[in-house]
Amino acid sequence: MSAGDQWGAEPGAGYAPPKSGAVTTAGILNIVVGALEVLMCGWLMVGGAAIFGAVSSGQNEAEQAMIKAGARPEDLAKLREATGQAGGIFGAIAGFIIVLALIGLVIAGLRIWAGVGVLNRRPWARTMTIVLASISILFILLGLLSIASIQGILFFLIYTGYVIASFVILLNSRNATEFRRSPGAM
Repeated sequence: MSAGDQWGAEPGAGYAPPKSGAVTTAGILNIVVGALEVLMCGWLMVGGAAIFGAVSSGQNEAEQAMIKAGARPEDLAKLREATGQAGGIFGAIAGFIIVLALIGLVIAGLRIWAGVGVLNRRPWARTMTIVLASISILFILLGLLSIASIQGILFFLIYTGYVIASFVILLNSRNATEFRRSPGAM
């Protein structure tokens, strides 16, 4: 038996293929993009709450000013009716922003969870990452709407890079073999 013969043998029962840097990169990308989404959604929630607070505060201040000026009860009723409509619109906008932020936080949490799973070579995480990358195509289209700003360009580039990298890395058949379970694996 020569020294090189041992390398040609089939792997044993406990053999695990080496981990590629590409799959590790896909996992890290998931975690980084998910963390960025947490930050963006946090800002959205603060913005939605600020809009709602400003509208509520403005309505209260307007009523107090009218009371000090000697407004009649029917004038206050007209003010509440007029500002209630505007407040309703701004309240709806604030609510919509907050709901978008909550959905984004769920997606960010799933993306981070999938990133950890990809780093551990879990088959479900590969599937989840491919699904999340597919959903991110919608984010790319939204980024195209705001491409006139530097934030829009950055948003577009981050999500485009994430989607392309996720598809190229995780749909590669050689990289996909890293996600196959060995008989003793959990």
